[in-house]
Amino acid sequence: MLVGNSRKQVLRRRSEFVFLSKNGQRTHINSWLVINFSCQNNQGFRFGLTIPKYVGNAVLRNKLKRWTRELLKKHLFISECSNVDVNFVLKRQEKSFYKQLCYGDFESAVVKAKQKLKKTNHQDYSKKYVVNSSNI
Repeated sequence: MLVGNSRKQVLRRRSEFVFLSKNGQRTHINSWLVINFSCQNNQGFRFGLTIPKYVGNAVLRNKLKRWTRELLKKHLFISECSNVDVNFVLKRQEKSFYKQLCYGDFESAVVKAKQKLKKTNHQDYSKKYVVNSSNI
């Protein structure tokens, strides 16, 4: 998951998260996962995680963060979804939902998110190409 300067490209600043939520596109993957994303970045694939305290205790939140990072590596988001900023947001569910969430369900949600990102990423590139070719 190394890009460019051998560091993970992650969203860290509050302003980046706010920009994605206000100006980016939002897609509901399932009843508990939403992704906010923007395809207008020139810094490669960058990701962020929003896992609020209502999800569970620190141990559970850290486990979900580890799972997300692992699945991003496993499914090669970097090479296939370039120039995209993505924020994974976990929505409020009943108390024990995230404790009972299994790795397979989490992985299928992340794969579905990847497919939606690739689809919209290709549409954005094709729109840019059509605009550019009409100006020639």
